[in-house]
Amino acid sequence: MTLLDLYKLLKKSLWLVIGLPVLCAAVCAGVLLATPAEFSAKATINASTEVAGVNAFATEAAEAQSKGGIKVTSAANTSTRVITLTAEGGTREQVITAVNRAANAAYLNAFNRYNVSGDNLNVTVALTVSFAKTATDISPSVPKTAGIAFVAGLFVAVCIVVVRDMMRGRIHSVRDLEEDMELRLLGRIPRAGQQESALSREQLFANVRFAAGEHASVCVLAADDEGLSAQACTELAEAAQQADRTVLVIDADLHGASPLAAQLEEAGAQGLAEVLSGNAQLTEVVRTVQGFAYVSAGNAQIAAAALLDTERLGLVLSQAALEYELVVVNVPPASVHADFTYVAHAAGATVLCVQEFTTARAVIEASMAQLDVARANVVGVIAAA
Repeated sequence: MTLLDLYKLLKKSLWLVIGLPVLCAAVCAGVLLATPAEFSAKATINASTEVAGVNAFATEAAEAQSKGGIKVTSAANTSTRVITLTAEGGTREQVITAVNRAANAAYLNAFNRYNVSGDNLNVTVALTVSFAKTATDISPSVPKTAGIAFVAGLFVAVCIVVVRDMMRGRIHSVRDLEEDMELRLLGRIPRAGQQESALSREQLFANVRFAAGEHASVCVLAADDEGLSAQACTELAEAAQQADRTVLVIDADLHGASPLAAQLEEAGAQGLAEVLSGNAQLTEVVRTVQGFAYVSAGNAQIAAAALLDTERLGLVLSQAALEYELVVVNVPPASVHADFTYVAHAAGATVLCVQEFTTARAVIEASMAQLDVARANVVGVIAAA
């Protein structure tokens, strides 16, 4: 997967890539804001000598004051002869009181140990105590911690998107098909709601014409999304109009109202089914829709396979190829019905429609295997972004 493929993949899961980090940051910030602040206070004892001994009394006093959620610790610096007592947790007043009590108890115990001999004061270890007067807020920084949570959430979101894509086995780009199956990219069609440029449409039409060669009839097959083939058919028909070429679009989806029929609002009329059953001639069912010639699927009275698996289908396509410079045939998706094999076998060329990051590789491989058995002339791929 290239960086560009990763960018496109993350763009398709933008709600997760943005939502999860924001949620993590918001939850983290909420927890920190709801948690009481913690403070730290320090007191020091300076000893002229016997630092280790004084620190032993300080450690004992610190342990005695470590209670109620407050932790008091003692650390000695022998080079500077300073014993530092630190209290953390609780409110500002609680940590100041706890560390000062520990420092006072350590001072008294050390003083009694080293500086009292009978009734006389024998100063052998000079002790100086600096009690805590203020406390420092040591609570985690809300912006910093929320930022870390945001980055962690972003990392997890990217991992989820990548792993999910690997499990689904979808193609990342047409480059995968060009390298693995030697399928040429003939052109791209826009996503729903997007407008395709006139140049892209002209290139698509020209590439399909050149790839098909002398064969005027082209079967347009989608691997698993019936809307893709319908969109590709209309794009090719409109491109033919712009190129001032005669084009006929045939809907060979005989299983009811297809997306192409819904798009052209021509469902229910006589069409290909009546022609294949011998109840009508091709010229009788051709109508002009949105500026180009169109043959609807019609109303099949018998199984679609029984109508398509006849020599008459090849004759109909040959007749259409004599009257039109391009004949575009829409078929149901390969993952839904096997009808496409009959049409692909009879048509002069077949193009496969896929959608990047959506169409599963396994579906494409299965479709290509069936097309190979049908001895179809697969000339390339039309991709939807």
